[in-house]
Amino acid sequence: MWKLNSWYAEDCERLAILQQLRLLNMFVVGSVGLPYSRDGGNWGSGVWHQINIGKAVKHKPSNQRMEAWHKQTGMYFNPFEAMASTDNAVKQLECPRCRTTLYVPFMNDSGTGFAEANFSFTCPLPGCRLQVTHDNLAVAKFVRDLSEGDGTREHLVSGSLFNPLGKRDAGHAKVIKDQLMHSPYFAGLRPSALDERLDRLDRVKELKEKIGYSLDGLKEAISTSLRNCPAAWVTRILSAYSSGSPFSVDLVDAVLRQCQFTMQLEQLGWLKPGAFRKREVLDHSIMRYHAFLDLMAVHPSSMFVPTLDIDLIWHTHQLMANRYSIDCEMYVGRNVDHEMSVIDSRLSSAFDGTCRAWKASGT
Repeated sequence: MWKLNSWYAEDCERLAILQQLRLLNMFVVGSVGLPYSRDGGNWGSGVWHQINIGKAVKHKPSNQRMEAWHKQTGMYFNPFEAMASTDNAVKQLECPRCRTTLYVPFMNDSGTGFAEANFSFTCPLPGCRLQVTHDNLAVAKFVRDLSEGDGTREHLVSGSLFNPLGKRDAGHAKVIKDQLMHSPYFAGLRPSALDERLDRLDRVKELKEKIGYSLDGLKEAISTSLRNCPAAWVTRILSAYSSGSPFSVDLVDAVLRQCQFTMQLEQLGWLKPGAFRKREVLDHSIMRYHAFLDLMAVHPSSMFVPTLDIDLIWHTHQLMANRYSIDCEMYVGRNVDHEMSVIDSRLSSAFDGTCRAWKASGT
């Protein structure tokens, strides 16, 4: 399942780059919209008023700004130009075995580029020659997350900070990491006053070799080490290690699913100018969204499926990620995830359950 929001909240604490982007998100939201309510209360009793900044398509950056972007980032401002340029047609990686810097193509004629499902690249170092894949990049990512720390806070294993019910629980994260570090698989990574940096690197490499640079081997190691933990905990952690991306979700998959949602809106004509000219329509959808959140607050272990108008408000709310987390904690008592990848049979059953709960609530 795709559960984006708690992953985002967790990654913002784990990854330095997202800590900076989170501040940027708060700044942008504060620049384009302000919450208000008719009764002078908080967001929960009102709607969002957006400042009119005109049509975004008319805001063209100057050549000077685009050149400054290229100079500071090394990438073209236009993403299509960036992908087409020879300078940015490769991805810089570190070999999971020998740590040699690799430059691999994003796409190639054989379908084995980094951005393709069958990614494969042979490390050129004669003493290594590892066949680098998304699977062994995921292994390297997990070992790095488990072994590294900055000396000021414990480095978290992805998927451990929020429990399966969406509550932030640092104690839960510590239990997970302690069980992993003390298991037969990962005991060699435990810190020791006698360990030097090179000794630690050797231990890290030894662990990767033990797992066999295999995603199946990693899953077995994690599942065995956490065999006394609830299955939902293990499943959540495993889902975060499917590739070498620093993020805990598959962003490509997330974008494709958002495209499907947008296509549904387009088919109903909801993307046309003036589709929501009558404000009452959106106000009514916001009220229904609040009722939907009430259902999730009362039934924390249930999966509820929204109607499309409620889902539109839900997606919009999540765009204000920091505010969304605060609101969820305030009104629902936990971080509410939005599950997007659910098999049809379960989705149908969950929707029937949603209808029954909605009717029973008298909404």
